[in-house]
Amino acid sequence: MRGHGPIRGLLEYESTSKLHCVSEPLIERQEVVALLFNVSDIAITLTSIERFLTEDEDDGEAEADES
Repeated sequence: MRGHGPIRGLLEYESTSKLHCVSEPLIERQEVVALLFNVSDIAITLTSIERFLTEDEDDGEAEADES
């Protein structure tokens, strides 16, 4: 497979004993999926708002040209 070679430049640990414990549990897969859907919804909403504002500006320019 192309592009699936070893990843270089990442810090490698000699052993897992050097990893530190975290005080909070790791984020669950379900939480990550929910966050991704929320980000997707926000992006769609922003695109809709941008389209609406662009159309509004275009209409205003067309009306000014007709006068």
